[in-house]
Amino acid sequence: MKCTIFTMTSGEGHNRIAKAVAEEFERRSVQCKIINIFRHDGIEYRFNDWGYRFVCERFPRSYDYFWKKLKFRGNDKRYTGIAQKEIERAADKVAAQVEDCDFFLCVHPYCAVLCDYWKRTGRFGQKVYALLTDILPHPLWESAVKCDVVLTPTPHAREQLIQKGFSSEQIEVCGFPVDKKFVTRQDKAQARKQLGLQDKFTVLVASGGYGIGKNYKVAKLLSGDVQVICANGRNKRAFERTAKLQKRNGNLVNLGFVNNMDSYMDAADVAVTRAGATTLFECMSKGLPVVIRENAIINERENAEVLEKEGCAVRLKRLKDVQQTIACLTEEKRGKMRDAGKALTQGKCVADLCEFVLRDASKQTNEISGNRYGDKLEQ
Repeated sequence: MKCTIFTMTSGEGHNRIAKAVAEEFERRSVQCKIINIFRHDGIEYRFNDWGYRFVCERFPRSYDYFWKKLKFRGNDKRYTGIAQKEIERAADKVAAQVEDCDFFLCVHPYCAVLCDYWKRTGRFGQKVYALLTDILPHPLWESAVKCDVVLTPTPHAREQLIQKGFSSEQIEVCGFPVDKKFVTRQDKAQARKQLGLQDKFTVLVASGGYGIGKNYKVAKLLSGDVQVICANGRNKRAFERTAKLQKRNGNLVNLGFVNNMDSYMDAADVAVTRAGATTLFECMSKGLPVVIRENAIINERENAEVLEKEGCAVRLKRLKDVQQTIACLTEEKRGKMRDAGKALTQGKCVADLCEFVLRDASKQTNEISGNRYGDKLEQ
């Protein structure tokens, strides 16, 4: 079989998901092509990537304002607005990159909206699987109702998706497609030894691949005999500021972008992070209790509210409370958070999602082949 995976760069998470899904499909002998829907247009690509990160960090209230404006508009306006026009302008250029394949898989809401447009205009007829990469849906999901199947990480999105115009039959809970290496947990002491860390209570401070946020402020507040792993991603400025703190704190480990975050999660007792879904589900799959930082953008706040209600995480109201909050997380409380996270993720990973998609896509292919064979018999 052949699959086309559509992604979009607005932070690191969606591309990581696309890569993980493609690798898992190829292990199952499925040929994959990943298309970044705005990569053909350098200005558009940089605008969506840099602009998203800039607004999240500097103008979160503006982000919230436009999110709410979209979320509470009527479904009769689902195919209007700047984002719709942006996607329609790119439609032909992206379509030219599509090769013959059996199905599409979208890992960003813009990609799902693009496939909806193609469906409505008769451009492509392949079955479309659209992956929800937050716990609750982005407002633009109302513009993707022509996608055949929406894959959600948990059941929490079902009601809102139905309100947006999806049928119950279109929604499938498949878990979040974390890499399989996040599903198993190595012995903590062994992980620390392999990484050259001290064998003591350890806090992992992270903020995604791009390092959005001020990790060094969190690290500065965590004093005492606590080992702090500060993962700054590709944020060079945050790395440099953390390096200055490191000179005064022998318990501080300063990292840039790493490819073995799973090992650092194994070594940690608690994670302090933004509420991006990829990082949250990786932590929960690892059984790592999560403290969610303040000032998150609205979709991250929605993730945080759900997880706090489920008992998987605690939220900070003020950044200066981080040390006290962690101190209150006794071993018993951390154990309950680990269990709640495991229950929510159900041990599912990218393999489970790919297994469902392939089973469903194969069923459709067999039905089509059967119909064609039947037509020949009738003739």
